[in-house]
Amino acid sequence: MHEADLVANTVKLWLGNPISRRLLRWVSKRNEGSSKLEVALKNMW
Repeated sequence: MHEADLVANTVKLWLGNPISRRLLRWVSKRNEGSSKLEVALKNMW
């Protein structure tokens, strides 16, 4: 299996999980113009 196939399958499994989808929704929800994910990534750099 190629690395791209492995990544694609991992993403499919992760997005197929309702808990993962809920977490992604929570992290990406916009609040005061930015999402929690954007704020976290900005704080890393």
